[in-house]
Amino acid sequence: MSVPPVPGRMRGRERAFWSHVGELVLREPPTIRPWFLPAAYSRALVQPPGLPDAPYDATFTGEQLGTRQARHIYSHAWVALRDLGFSRSARVFPWPGVPLLLLARRSSVGAIAQSFGNRVPLRERALALVGKNAALFERSGIRLLVIAARVPDGARSILESGRVTFCTPDRTGDAVEWLSS
Repeated sequence: MSVPPVPGRMRGRERAFWSHVGELVLREPPTIRPWFLPAAYSRALVQPPGLPDAPYDATFTGEQLGTRQARHIYSHAWVALRDLGFSRSARVFPWPGVPLLLLARRSSVGAIAQSFGNRVPLRERALALVGKNAALFERSGIRLLVIAARVPDGARSILESGRVTFCTPDRTGDAVEWLSS
């Protein structure tokens, strides 16, 4: 069970919201309760997205980054995306009033960088990515690519069951090519 965040701070509430959406997508019993949500977020939970119908999940893992390099996953991801024609930072609204910030976007592919550090529980982080993937695809037609420094086994199984496409920075080109086909 997640600890309720301090009122007025949105970061923890957004993570709890997206993790809860991920639970709804996977039809798991809810264990993460989003607290103190703005009205737009509460309305979004009334009609959560479903699991994407098409098999858009794929795994492209190569060299996983070390602990020190993982802290700079955004830089590694942007270097990999820059030459592939992606524009930097895109704010997308899967529901009115519910923003989702992408590291980069190109046409119908959006990218998020993820380090899977120890600060946020692994399950909660992976469920949030499942929720974002489903919402982006169903509500905006955008296919999500998660560029991960490393993908622990616990996260891998949740991401695969949520049909999330993920890769390591060295395999980003292969993943983008696959998503764009």
